[in-house]
Amino acid sequence: MFSQSLLFALCALASAAPSASPHGNAHSHQKHHEKRADPVLRGILYGLGASTAPFAGHVDFSVNWATAPSVQTDLGIFVNQLWGADDNHRIPFQSAAASGPEDEYLIGFNEPDLPAQAWILPSDAVSAWHYIDDYKISKSAKIGTPSVSNSIEAPQPGLAQPNPQGFAWISAFLEQATSAGYKFDMLCWHWYGGPKNSLAQDQDMIQQQASQMAELASNYSIPVVWLTEMQRVNGDQECQFIKWFESTFLAANPSIRAYAYNQFAGTLNNGAGLSLAGQAFIGQDAC
Repeated sequence: MFSQSLLFALCALASAAPSASPHGNAHSHQKHHEKRADPVLRGILYGLGASTAPFAGHVDFSVNWATAPSVQTDLGIFVNQLWGADDNHRIPFQSAAASGPEDEYLIGFNEPDLPAQAWILPSDAVSAWHYIDDYKISKSAKIGTPSVSNSIEAPQPGLAQPNPQGFAWISAFLEQATSAGYKFDMLCWHWYGGPKNSLAQDQDMIQQQASQMAELASNYSIPVVWLTEMQRVNGDQECQFIKWFESTFLAANPSIRAYAYNQFAGTLNNGAGLSLAGQAFIGQDAC
């Protein structure tokens, strides 16, 4: 799922395109719990692996790279994602969309700027965006942009022209999509810390990148920013990073209204329970 770059290095975990869900309704919701007083939505990205049970009732939303939940745990609102523009993802999405409920959330393509992910040029993503915009219109859905990585450099296989990375990709996409008449409810992006970064280096990096994204959202009249994946990759002081993020960082970055920490990576879990980082994530004073 994650790529490394020279400056904004990402961890080499794999989040291959999600397999078909066993759920019949690809837009079903899980029962939502009582919301936190905090207006910023806390969520998790999950997949096959570490148990989601310790997070039941502690998160406002969940994502899993797919169009249906794959666990029965109470993880708040399920947020759909159309992972890629290819037929393997688009056709099942369109088939399920007709019977989906109103007022859904939908996130666009997954890391279209990275070769191992959706990997598509901004112009081609705009050309395919009408599938998502049709859903927005028919279901009164709230639509997020494609979720780009925070990479600035990656290999360039298989494309006739270079594909920009991270901020450059989403900037090019928004310029072209806005010209085509499309509008967005959330600007979505991913953040992963550097594998060798100190706590202070990761804090500086996410602050710099968040400021860029907030300015970009403002320039295109996108009301909020969502971090739809994030993790401090260097496990050292992850608990302290999460505690800082949920208090100091979010208070200083009011445009960010939702974040999904990568629970799939396993660092929030400790066996059947929560690690210190996991305890900090759900708001306990763990570190």
